[in-house]
Amino acid sequence: MTYTFRHALLALLLCAASLASAAAEPGFKSIFNGQDLTGWDGRPGLWSVKDGCIRGETTATNRAPGNTFLIWRDGAPKNFELKLRYRILTGNNSGIQYRSRETDKWVVTGYQGEIVNQLGKTGFLYHEAGRGWLTDVGDFMEIDADGKLDVVGIVANRKALMDAPYHTDKEWNEYHIVCRGNHIVQYLNGYPTVELIDNHVDKADPKSPKQRSLEGVIALQIHGGAAMTVDFKDIRLKVLDENYGEARRLFNGVDLTGWKDADGKWSVVPLAEGTDSPRRTKPSGPLNVLKCAGGGNPAIGLNTPAPRTANFVLRFQRRVVGADKTGGDTPIKPVSGWETWEVEIGGKQKAAKIGVRLVSGVANEGWLPFDWSLITLPSDVAVEYRNIVLIPGSEPPAK
Repeated sequence: MTYTFRHALLALLLCAASLASAAAEPGFKSIFNGQDLTGWDGRPGLWSVKDGCIRGETTATNRAPGNTFLIWRDGAPKNFELKLRYRILTGNNSGIQYRSRETDKWVVTGYQGEIVNQLGKTGFLYHEAGRGWLTDVGDFMEIDADGKLDVVGIVANRKALMDAPYHTDKEWNEYHIVCRGNHIVQYLNGYPTVELIDNHVDKADPKSPKQRSLEGVIALQIHGGAAMTVDFKDIRLKVLDENYGEARRLFNGVDLTGWKDADGKWSVVPLAEGTDSPRRTKPSGPLNVLKCAGGGNPAIGLNTPAPRTANFVLRFQRRVVGADKTGGDTPIKPVSGWETWEVEIGGKQKAAKIGVRLVSGVANEGWLPFDWSLITLPSDVAVEYRNIVLIPGSEPPAK
């Protein structure tokens, strides 16, 4: 496939993607009717519906006996996208539980997207009643099979997120959570806040809450302690039918191992910004990115999504060297010039076709499959890439 033909195909795919995006959130279904708590279950006296919103409220005389949750009872999704709007009006913090397990009446353990009126903290990833604080705002973390936490990249410059700002106190904000296999990403108001590859499995205790979870309930939190009022609305769920496999990074963050550079214009360079972010977990090594000086041949990855016809999702971030824009009208907003791209190849519904979903990007630059077994990162200009992740889908049926 020539470079010219790749660009022509990209233009065609972008046109198809724009037509598809014209439909309002295809695949999403509301899981809150806006009138009552049908389908939801929580401690009586603490949860209600007011003005079309779910309200969680405690007072000095009506306190929660510890952290308590309103649980959605109509499913325990595995792979999904969840969107909702929230606001904290007074008091303590809250959170969105997902892939969680009920351990007592209205008490759960599992992943939690943090909600609090505090920039730099709201949007981080917590593990309720499990491993505790996981991924700080702005970080890309990988947890190994034994539970060791490691910051392997930056999904967004924390200071730039706060300056945007990515959250507004006491106003409506929107969460977007995406789970595919062992890969999780959270967004607030369109800004990426955390990304996680979770490989932690407790072989000695398969039921231990202190490990990853690949499915479970969705729930909303009232925090124990100080009185608080939190509202939720517009809760939409898109269940993903694909049975995703183990996500993996395609760039090791150290060198060009696994990649072929035809003319010596690709290199590994230190990340220029965001490395000094305050965080609970420190990177085990330097944070680097792939850089092309421009005008060279594509970098070809030898990390192959086997078999050649496998379905997969490819995610990465890229920026033109010198770009520093934060915000915009794209579904996922760039931060410090870094744009988030997501490309889906195949899928259960279109096993014989190429389907592409570009979350953010521009038409004349980008990624395309050079070959079913290779990943290419073409560039006409000086550009950087980071957080390159492959999430394999279902194996095609045997012929």
